[in-house]
Amino acid sequence: MHRANNIQPGPVDESVLYLQHVHISEAVWQGLDGRVLRPRRHASTNFHYPPRPLIGLLEMAGFYGSARAGYFPYNHHLVSAMVERWRPETHTFHMPMGECTITLEDVAIQLGLPIDGLPVIGSTHQDWAQLCEQCFGLRPADGDIEGQRLKMKWLDTNFGDNQIPKDATEVQLQQFTRAYIMRLIGGFLMPDTSGNWVQLRYLPLLQDLAGARRYSWGSAVLAFLFREMCIATRHDMVNIGGCMHLLHVWVWDRFPLLAPKIIKGRHPLRLSQENELEMYPIPPPLGFRWTDYRGLKASSMDLVASYRRTIDQMFDDDIVWQPYDPHVCQGHIPPYCREGNEIWRAHVPLICFHIVEWQQPDRVMRQFGLQQRIPPCPINLDIGHTQELTGIEVNWPAEQQRYVELWEQRLQRIITTPVAISPLSHDSSYMRWYEMVTRKWIDPYGAALSIAANAFIFIRQAMGDPPKHKDIRELCDQLTPLLDYPMAGPLQELYHPPEGYSGPMRSNASPMSRLHPVVPRLLDEDGSDNGGDDNGPNDDDNDNGAGDDKHQVGEQLVQQRHRVQHQRRVRDRQSSFSLRTQSLCPSVDFDTDANLKEQHEINVETGYKYASEKQAAALEAERRAAIEAERRAAKEAETSHY
Repeated sequence: MHRANNIQPGPVDESVLYLQHVHISEAVWQGLDGRVLRPRRHASTNFHYPPRPLIGLLEMAGFYGSARAGYFPYNHHLVSAMVERWRPETHTFHMPMGECTITLEDVAIQLGLPIDGLPVIGSTHQDWAQLCEQCFGLRPADGDIEGQRLKMKWLDTNFGDNQIPKDATEVQLQQFTRAYIMRLIGGFLMPDTSGNWVQLRYLPLLQDLAGARRYSWGSAVLAFLFREMCIATRHDMVNIGGCMHLLHVWVWDRFPLLAPKIIKGRHPLRLSQENELEMYPIPPPLGFRWTDYRGLKASSMDLVASYRRTIDQMFDDDIVWQPYDPHVCQGHIPPYCREGNEIWRAHVPLICFHIVEWQQPDRVMRQFGLQQRIPPCPINLDIGHTQELTGIEVNWPAEQQRYVELWEQRLQRIITTPVAISPLSHDSSYMRWYEMVTRKWIDPYGAALSIAANAFIFIRQAMGDPPKHKDIRELCDQLTPLLDYPMAGPLQELYHPPEGYSGPMRSNASPMSRLHPVVPRLLDEDGSDNGGDDNGPNDDDNDNGAGDDKHQVGEQLVQQRHRVQHQRRVRDRQSSFSLRTQSLCPSVDFDTDANLKEQHEINVETGYKYASEKQAAALEAERRAAIEAERRAAKEAETSHY
């Protein structure tokens, strides 16, 4: 394990990223970096071309663009690396050059979905089997429907692309179109982590295909994706749902270093260019251009680590802030993809029945070519992140009324700033603020490489031209290539809900900060630098053999002990918040002074340098008093158990 106790990856100011202690990036930093997420979609999903008899109805319903979005294999390693950079607190990716995120603009241009319309929401007071019979002309068997979910296999079996009758009536075409859209939703746009079921809650909105276009399906897809990425920041998650197609094309268009090299020639499943234009005269959305990408074949964890460290070492010019510039994408973005562009910068809730996430464009104004200012505190949806569709019947428009009202005000909630004339400099007020609130690096090795590379670049620039010391300049030239880690693959003040509003009160929701498991502090357990951690030599484990609690006093005492330890961690974080300074934790020579070593161990626990020796001494006294109180609590719990 790389010793990284003297590197502070951030955040220095925890007011923004307050969920860091339960975030996957913390797990990676602590050495738990063996996770590769499995993106989900239905096995039969292959949306190169929709059935020709359904094209007119799909266009009328607003799903033609997403039906032409194309198909390519998902890169699990890229998804895993990007989720490590995703922050549930802000709904943005925290990258080295600042915050960026997927917006309604990306959904409209990459998938061609309508974004300006009614929220995707409705009542779940339905007889679902009866509704299926009305919409599809068939009634699913009891084994094919479970609560509000329908098996995707049932749709594939009865409404496959090749099963449309040649002399189909208008009613039959509408039934097949509804089934196709449901397959599209459950297998591609909003798949769950199984990929084998689709939620029937969307079906009432498709009864009238002409009226289906009135809904903002794009905002629902974005809300669903945001929710899935927020859940996937748990370090114990292995599957992820949502539209991973959208995540891939967003990353590839904005970060050329992470984009694959497309093999020359058309994908074997594509039609010839002449047949494609003849059979499908309406052009596809922009995301279709990645259809010729055929995937990577590589070992498991090498690529995740490579993507991670490539991102850690990115510079300001490694991002394309505006990839949809008309001069670059001229002719590739059809007009229907630009419908609703007036709300691309709307600061609004994104609604999909029980799911409410937030688009916060004030944090990513550079994506719209505007000046980026220090944004206000993000909208706190901590409890909302735990809201689940439990299968009971709910009138969701009434439950989410407050958020629906905010969505209806979208045209009055457009964020704007002056046009950006030049890129942000590192000494700008925004970048200085961002350095304090962000997580700079994901793993210790990547942090060390990045720090060393920046040091060599600084020395190289400081030498001037011509160099005063040629030997030092030559040394930097020799050392810099050694830091080039192999690249991943073929790399070439608006109104808001009032404070305390916790959403629907159907159940006792828990905030994400308590629902997600706390990341074990493995770095502090390794070696002798315990830094006051829970498993250090001064903790409860050495109190009369308390290290064997699990065997001596049973699971109840173990759980009690874990609760006490977690409370101490929270208390220490709160105490250290007011004492820290805006500097990295310095390196200390442990052999010079035992008192310095003890003080440094406290610094490693909190991750910050304390403002003065007097404040540090006061906190140390408080910590020792807390340890003594915990020992007494453990003994009392042991006595009560027996």
